[in-house]
Amino acid sequence: MRAKRIFNGLVAALILVGLLEMVTGLILLPFYKPSVTEAYNSAKGLPNILESLHHWLSAILIIVGGLALLFGLFSGAYRLNSKKLWIGSLLLTLLAAFLQLTGHLLPWDRQYSGGRT
Repeated sequence: MRAKRIFNGLVAALILVGLLEMVTGLILLPFYKPSVTEAYNSAKGLPNILESLHHWLSAILIIVGGLALLFGLFSGAYRLNSKKLWIGSLLLTLLAAFLQLTGHLLPWDRQYSGGRT
């Protein structure tokens, strides 16, 4: 019974961090211009605090998702009544990992382009 409460808490934390990540992403969305000529300059002009918060929330999302999956795996959450939570947390963690990878391509381009526009 205690393991189920811990797993439910981890899944709730996963959902909360995911929602915060989406909110910061939506706030940053108007600042970015996805065109060949303007992408670099618009990404350079993003608000640093929001960009940093969005970056660290994505890392926390992966960590909390991994903890939820590990705890659910070892406590057998995939076999119990919380099977839907297990599948949902698995899908949300995989989606977060994919989005974090694709979201980090832009900063890599900014760091390794040598300042070329």
